[in-house]
Amino acid sequence: MRVRLLGPVEVMVRGEARGVPGVRRRAALAALALQPGRAVSSERLIEMVWDGSAPATAGNSLQAHVSYLRRELGLRDVLLARAPGYVLDLEPSEVDAALCERLIAGEPAGEEPAARARRLRTALGLWRDRPLADLPGLSWVDGEVERLERLRRIAIHGLAEARLALGEHAELIPELTGLTARYPTDERLVGLLMTALHRDGRRGEARAVYQKVKEPGRRLRELAAQQDPLVPVPAQLPPATAAFAGREVELSRLDALLESGRFRIALSGTAGVGKTTLAVHWAQRQAHRFPDGRLYADLRGFSPAGAVADPSEPLRGFLEAFGVAPQRIPSGLDAQARLFRKTVAGRRVLILLDNARDAAQIQPLLPGADETGCLVLITSRAVVGEDGVRLELLAEPDAQHLFVARLGRERVAREPEAAAALIARCAGLPLALAIVAARAASSPRVPLASLAGEMAEAESALDLLDGGDPISNVRAVFSWSFGALGRDAARLFGYLGNHPGPEISATAAASMAGMSAGAARVLLAELVAANLLIERAEGRYSLHDLLRAYAGEQGVEDQSGALERMCAHYLHTAHRAAILLGSDHPIPLGAAPPGVTVEALDDYRSAMRWFDAERQTLVEVAKRALDNGLHEQVWQLAWTMRVYLSYQGLWQWQSSVQSAAVAAAQRLDDPYALAHALRGLAYADSALDRHDDACAHVRRAVECFAEAQRLPEQALSLLSLARLLDSRGDSDQALKHAHEALEIYRATDYDYGVAYALNAIGWCHGRLADYQAGLDHCHRALGLHRSLGNQEGESFTLDSLGYIYHHLRDFPKAIIRYREALALFQERADRSSEAETSERLGDSLHATGDPAAARQTWLRALELVEQVREPDHPDGARLRRKLAP
Repeated sequence: MRVRLLGPVEVMVRGEARGVPGVRRRAALAALALQPGRAVSSERLIEMVWDGSAPATAGNSLQAHVSYLRRELGLRDVLLARAPGYVLDLEPSEVDAALCERLIAGEPAGEEPAARARRLRTALGLWRDRPLADLPGLSWVDGEVERLERLRRIAIHGLAEARLALGEHAELIPELTGLTARYPTDERLVGLLMTALHRDGRRGEARAVYQKVKEPGRRLRELAAQQDPLVPVPAQLPPATAAFAGREVELSRLDALLESGRFRIALSGTAGVGKTTLAVHWAQRQAHRFPDGRLYADLRGFSPAGAVADPSEPLRGFLEAFGVAPQRIPSGLDAQARLFRKTVAGRRVLILLDNARDAAQIQPLLPGADETGCLVLITSRAVVGEDGVRLELLAEPDAQHLFVARLGRERVAREPEAAAALIARCAGLPLALAIVAARAASSPRVPLASLAGEMAEAESALDLLDGGDPISNVRAVFSWSFGALGRDAARLFGYLGNHPGPEISATAAASMAGMSAGAARVLLAELVAANLLIERAEGRYSLHDLLRAYAGEQGVEDQSGALERMCAHYLHTAHRAAILLGSDHPIPLGAAPPGVTVEALDDYRSAMRWFDAERQTLVEVAKRALDNGLHEQVWQLAWTMRVYLSYQGLWQWQSSVQSAAVAAAQRLDDPYALAHALRGLAYADSALDRHDDACAHVRRAVECFAEAQRLPEQALSLLSLARLLDSRGDSDQALKHAHEALEIYRATDYDYGVAYALNAIGWCHGRLADYQAGLDHCHRALGLHRSLGNQEGESFTLDSLGYIYHHLRDFPKAIIRYREALALFQERADRSSEAETSERLGDSLHATGDPAAARQTWLRALELVEQVREPDHPDGARLRRKLAP
């Protein structure tokens, strides 16, 4: 005889399972079976059976239930009356819950993994379903179920660990995948799955499993750090200044803060006081202590151009540096911050946040509060933390030390009084000292006394800054150095002050000045030598905030022309890049204006690299163009950015840029421009789940293209509308718009469009269960795409055919078509489409009775989804449900 509680309540009599009719009888038997061999009082039994709401007749009813159990279920010899109530006189081995507990707890000393695995398999084999599954609504049952489920989880953990010790990691992966889907918050199970994947050589999948955990605990973070040595190690710190000198007190203070366990340190001080130089120098000196990466971001907190960095911008840069695919980076700031915290969890990373505006800008960029292995170093003009160092103006000995380091001991020693006069003019400001030293170094034959006299004259000729600020004479230093520049270098410097981006390339600078790139590089080198410009990387330059403000004050001629040439440079280069990325129906642009240099991009990769480097600048240029009435350039720039921003999943940026384009097009009263802007905005709205807005924008785009008599683009917008409507389940309307597109494409003899429209019609017929019509249209589309050599269109049509054959239950043909489509998607590295088709292929394989192949295909689909979608995307959730046991 055996009583079973690990599932519905049952009694086993001579090998036959007998159910127990009636909730009260099941409750009475379960209450006794949970304590075999121990008497349970009648009062306690009544309380449990009636869940605290017993009627006056409960005592008689209990006796009747016990009599039934003895008589009908063969429990006469074991269900006994024993004061103060009743006892189920069974051995623990005769009640499955008690036997399971004994097996799980009874680990002998020195037990081998194989024996442990056998013991725990036996324990888990006793489970049939949720414990006490047919006792709903009883409050005490919930506590017992929770206790028994914890017991079960202990056995699951132990068995998996034993099997890992036996080398069964490959066999464990499918089981653990299902278990983590069932128990997503069980970090021990997550760790076991990561270990199994790691041992099976599937490190990328192990990393993906870890990244799905919202707030991993320390043990899981440590495991991830141990397992994932192949994660890229970012090295973003700028190079340290070769002529760094002084600041020994501040360096010692920073060392002491680090040694004391501080993991967030702030450097504050006025503009130009050397915060960045000191921070980079010290960070490079401590870099060896942070082997998992060194991150850097200029937050531009006090940029005179107003281009203060949104925290989302450096967060994307950090995540990409750790190898997170751009498409996997969420669009929302909070989600990005959570993903960043997960990415650095358990790692030792140094993060330098330079030129921060305030605590609100910094907060999303910080690791988790308990990540004491990471160091965050912050520079700001404001005080942004309790633990930090305040940089003051350099004392005279340190200022002289810095001047000597930059100019040379011998030259300073020849004219100590003149050197002292130059140093005094700089008032202890490192930026001013660097500029003065650079001017002196560029004129080695000019006595320092002559330079000091020039500077005194420049200072007396200027209105100094008001307010008693100790750096009030910095403008005099800038003016003196600026006045020594050649005419062309001075003009270029003045233009650079009005460049809105964080950095500028040599070709963009050349365009602003209307000169050749070669000539611009010579002038840029002159500005770098004068310490008026910083070369961040080869061919890319930036200005210190104070110098940017000063450059913007210069009354350089033709500033409006420089702005127009700058916009033209970015527009024409981005237009070429967009075409290389495969943008459809390119807008007409014509030749670049005279004096504008266009980057020499020649393939997909060079286009992507250029967009990666310039994406922030392009957004700022579009804003500047809108502010200055260059409305034509605004919507055209937005068109050039659409495909890149879509590829990268930068939907909030897409929404912002396309919204500006809509405003510009409306001011132009140009329906063609407005149509393109609305279509671009619809892409963003659809991706951001604003489907009503997306449909409204596409409908208006269709009208505008019709008004502009741009029929091919009108047809393309109709296909976009069809896709949107079909995704919302309105395949009837989608089919109608696909037919409208087909008519337009045929009327304009645009065969590429005809093929796409035929496929769209076939797909919609398939969605409406008109499978024969779907096959007819898709086969015609396939033949046309192949005759045109259009592999993109061919791949989408093969996927449509696979879908239709699957629903016709012709699974072998569906599998063939899906696999043909996948081969083309893989060739183009179209991971998003590959993910969708892989899921559908898995469905067809499963329908043929091949669950193992289906599972492998779904796993591949899930891997792809996690690369190209946001972490919480519904596609991933749906695939995980399919993969669950």
